[in-house]
Amino acid sequence: MLSFGEYNPRVVIRWNTDPILKEWESPYAINKGNPIWFQDSKGNNPSTHTDEDGNVIAVKDDGDLGVYKHDGMGNGAKKNFDQNYSFKNTSAGGTKMGETFTPLGFADFDAYEKDGSVKPGLGAKIDFTSNWATNQVSGILNQNPSIIEYGWNARSGHDWDIKTKAPVVILIMVLSYMVNMLQPEMLEILQQVQ
Repeated sequence: MLSFGEYNPRVVIRWNTDPILKEWESPYAINKGNPIWFQDSKGNNPSTHTDEDGNVIAVKDDGDLGVYKHDGMGNGAKKNFDQNYSFKNTSAGGTKMGETFTPLGFADFDAYEKDGSVKPGLGAKIDFTSNWATNQVSGILNQNPSIIEYGWNARSGHDWDIKTKAPVVILIMVLSYMVNMLQPEMLEILQQVQ
């Protein structure tokens, strides 16, 4: 809990910088912009963990954007993960497959908006063998769109709305945040995840 005077409640910013910097948020931001609903208890980015089939078994608020694949299936992989995970061992023995593009790419957004809890989204799965998403994003980037052109074509149901055109198994849920797709490091991240 913050002590009186540590932040400005009218604009929800700190008077100093956050000691745990997040690349997706201003160092002066606090409590995800809503100090009534969210507490910045650790201030970290979540890591994502899957079983060997790509089913997301855990999303942890630990400052690690890594995506880790664990041996075993479902509850067996989850049990093994729970036994090995710690803030000093964020991989929990899993193999790093890449990194998420956003801190909450695989989180349950309803739970997050309700109380700030970070847990896997229902049915979240990563197809580590697919290059569908990379091909789709490369096709868009090769056209070198302006932000206005991208926004117009990526809105719901239009040509660049990748999230509604994904195969039945959602490849990378983080692609719903395609506003960030104009950053050059996106292709590198997607290539690491495939």
